[in-house]
Amino acid sequence: MRASLIQNIVIAAVLACCATADFHLMVSDGPNVPVRYFICPSNYFKRKCYCDGDRRSETGFVAKASNGEWKVKLEKVCGVAEIDFWYRPKGAGGDNRIRWEGYIPNADGRVVAQCYPNGGKVVSKPACYVGFPQRYNAHDRWVCYSEICGHA
Repeated sequence: MRASLIQNIVIAAVLACCATADFHLMVSDGPNVPVRYFICPSNYFKRKCYCDGDRRSETGFVAKASNGEWKVKLEKVCGVAEIDFWYRPKGAGGDNRIRWEGYIPNADGRVVAQCYPNGGKVVSKPACYVGFPQRYNAHDRWVCYSEICGHA
């Protein structure tokens, strides 16, 4: 009994130390600005990233793939040239959580990142500017964990 309790405490401590997000999958929207998805590293989650583009991934648009599923392709994610993120509705694959799963195109088909809902609050107050008068809001929609970032 005592050994089991100690094991559980050690496991919980190890998991707690490593349970930090690697990056945030964000969405921008605004008048005259198309909705775009992009990523900011968790350890650089600040206005310089989501507004100014410093350390931000290249932006992507969500589109319906030929198989009928929703997908967004993002470039320059944690040193990886490109990752395809596929939307997985609640219950997909036996998992009862809504999420995005990231795959490296033309690789072995393993999931390298999983993103879960993070509330979607607007983090860019005041709004980010693309150029007058174009402005957008950055929404923190998904928090992501991956095996590729090494805690980006």
